This record gives sequence, C-alpha cells and structure tokens, in this order.
Amino acid sequence: MRRLLFTISFSFLFLATSTAQVPFARDSKVLDQVLETAFRHYMPKDGSVYLGKVVCLKADKELSDEFLKRFTLKAAKVVRASECTVDMAEGVQLKKTGEHGVATSIFSVEWISGSEAEVKGGNYWSGLGSTYSTLRIVYKQGKWFVKSETITGVS
Repeated sequence: MRRLLFTISFSFLFLATSTAQVPFARDSKVLDQVLETAFRHYMPKDGSVYLGKVVCLKADKELSDEFLKRFTLKAAKVVRASECTVDMAEGVQLKKTGEHGVATSIFSVEWISGSEAEVKGGNYWSGLGSTYSTLRIVYKQGKWFVKSETITGVS
C-alpha cells in the first residue's frame, strides 16, 4: 500500500512539475514575453542621449504589429528593423524620413530551462557606437525579469 501511494504521489508530482514548466516553443507567447523583457532592458529610455528619433527592433523572428505596440516612447518611434537602414558611417536611419536612431537587436535566445533563458543582444548607433551583452532572464512569480547582464562588447 505504501509503495502504491508513493508511486501515485511521485507520478502526480512528476506530472505537476512537468506541466507547470513554462513552455519554450520557438513561436510561443512565452518567447514573445522573453523578447519583450530583453528589448525593454536594451532599449534606451525616454530622455536618454542615446535614444534618437527612432528605435529599430530586430529579432530572429518577425515581430508582429501587436508586439510593437507594447513599446511606446515619447521621444522616438519604435519600428521593425526592416524599416531602417544601418550603415557604419551614417548610422541607423528610418528609411522614410532619414531620422537617426538606434538598432536594438536580439541575436539569440537559448533556453536553460522552461523558466530561464540566456539572451544575446544589444544596441547599435554607428560604427563607433554600440553595446552588446548577454542577459540571464528568469520567470518568477508570474513574470519574466532580467536576473543578470554580462557585457560582451562596447565600441
């Protein structure tokens, strides 16, 4: 009887923990939540001298209009990277208007577990202005947040 109870308890515990993990499918809502957390960390804030008039977001997947609407800045437009040009000499510019800004990119998301990811990304302004880092993003108490950041490059 004890063995049966142990087996049932263990099976229940296994099922509860395996289904309670945050899924990490490539195109899931969870990936969008992790990308949003990383973009919010990397993006220059309103009032920053590094902001410019446009922020061009780029990830390894197409960013939806709904996703872009989550980012509002008073001083800059937030657009997809495909709407911008990036040139070492000229810097980052909005194609339509030529306004200068920053390219904020996520290069990779590597899942450590269902509730932790390593994100590589950063900002590019011009050939002489960029910052890159690796973020450790974790899920705790119903929210994704940046646990740590390791700077990997600055120019």
